[in-house]
Amino acid sequence: MIKYLSAIIIISISACSAYSDEQIEIRYMGYQFYIPENPSIIATMGGNDSVLTIAYGLGDKKNLISFVNMDNDELVTALEANEECSYETFLNVVFTGEEYNTCDNQEVDVFKNVMIGNSSYGRFSSEIQDAYYVIGDEKSIIILNYEGKAKVNIESNYLSKEQLEQLVSNYL
Repeated sequence: MIKYLSAIIIISISACSAYSDEQIEIRYMGYQFYIPENPSIIATMGGNDSVLTIAYGLGDKKNLISFVNMDNDELVTALEANEECSYETFLNVVFTGEEYNTCDNQEVDVFKNVMIGNSSYGRFSSEIQDAYYVIGDEKSIIILNYEGKAKVNIESNYLSKEQLEQLVSNYL
């Protein structure tokens, strides 16, 4: 089966930046984020598995931030169809250790082993929404599951926990 790709766009931008106080606004899947200024490359792949990747620097050692639409992810869609262990419930079990008898412990354990491993993890909490995070040596991830919006994972190979929290601060 041929996968439909609506567009692949690569925009090269001069200059580089690892992270500074200056930021640029991007909009992705109904969200608004502020990312570090001066990316060297912005690439997007549309279609059902929409991905937006921003690179800083050139060569083999690029600093990356990627935004991934998870709405069509196999695990997400299976959990959304499960009335007893929704995606939100599943994320709470994985990231907070809360006990829910309705979630499959084996699925929780597999997710923890694959996505978290020995990394630090937790939840950025607020009265409005929560965002779940995994902070690893080589890659960090934030999971956004906000009602009425797309389910989005944000991945980076260089942003700190504080910088990731700042990235999603509009939604906390």
